[in-house]
Amino acid sequence: MVPVAYWPTLAVVAGAILALRALMGRPLLHRFARPLDTVSAIILVIAGAALAFHCAAMFFPRPVEVLPLLSTHARSIRGLQLGSELAFWVPAGVAIVALRMVWFPALAVLTLSLVAVGWSMFDGRGLMVHLGAIAVSVVVGLTVVAGMLGSPTEEGAMAVPGHRGDATRPGPRALG
Repeated sequence: MVPVAYWPTLAVVAGAILALRALMGRPLLHRFARPLDTVSAIILVIAGAALAFHCAAMFFPRPVEVLPLLSTHARSIRGLQLGSELAFWVPAGVAIVALRMVWFPALAVLTLSLVAVGWSMFDGRGLMVHLGAIAVSVVVGLTVVAGMLGSPTEEGAMAVPGHRGDATRPGPRALG
């Protein structure tokens, strides 16, 4: 059974990360920020929604069953068979690809956290291990989104030296 404070605590932590990003008005880790193109942003939102649906289907079956078009898919997810694995691994992989421009160490940590979620879910590592992996993945994912994604117009965005199109590097000097 999921501890009663788990979901509210995770929601408060997630809300705090997003609120801090909104209050700062720029990426939390603006030195490492990269712009996210529109197509990648749409793909990331869809992948995130699919992962959230997978989680909701597993942990909140009654509210999800109310959705007539998704109830069959939700039952398939709860079966933890191939359909469930595809419904997790495909959007997880797509999210990583959509975030491909993020600073590599952060993307690697996010990838490992998503692998831990899948491993703990499909390899039967126990509920507490799985809940811990989910919490880490949510915090890391939101930190990457709130901390390292920005637009090229935001102050500090694209400020990692050496990045093609880096807004902080001076252009070539005129000779002569």
